[in-house]
Amino acid sequence: MLIASDVANNSTSAAMNRPLATKHYLQNRIVCARMAVPQRSTNVSTSDRVVQCIYDVLDEFNAELPLGLKLAKSADSVLYGENGQLDSINLVHLIVAVEERVESEFGVAVTLADERAMSMRNSPFATVASLSEYVSSLLETEATASQ
Repeated sequence: MLIASDVANNSTSAAMNRPLATKHYLQNRIVCARMAVPQRSTNVSTSDRVVQCIYDVLDEFNAELPLGLKLAKSADSVLYGENGQLDSINLVHLIVAVEERVESEFGVAVTLADERAMSMRNSPFATVASLSEYVSSLLETEATASQ
């Protein structure tokens, strides 16, 4: 993924070799999130749309990861915890990216790393499936509250 500063500096090789966890990563994620993302069809279920949001984020992560460290786009892919593929800083990047993608897709701002998530017995960040279920439950709660 190329970022605005790399394009301005004509430094595509620097962008390709940039590690996932850099001090400018979050700023760049915000820039990317502000770019127009086409809305998906409303005929697709909320849970399917959430899974696609997560898969889109995984595609972005995989574009920046070395070949042997790619994250599988599967419901049972372990993201964090025992046998998890992400360290804590990359988990934070993933959470921010998913929040941004969900807001872009649904028009609703969600906060994934909150007290509710931290107090759960089973981490909602453990697998793609648990993350998807957690995001879907937050969207459902938000929809109920706004009625």
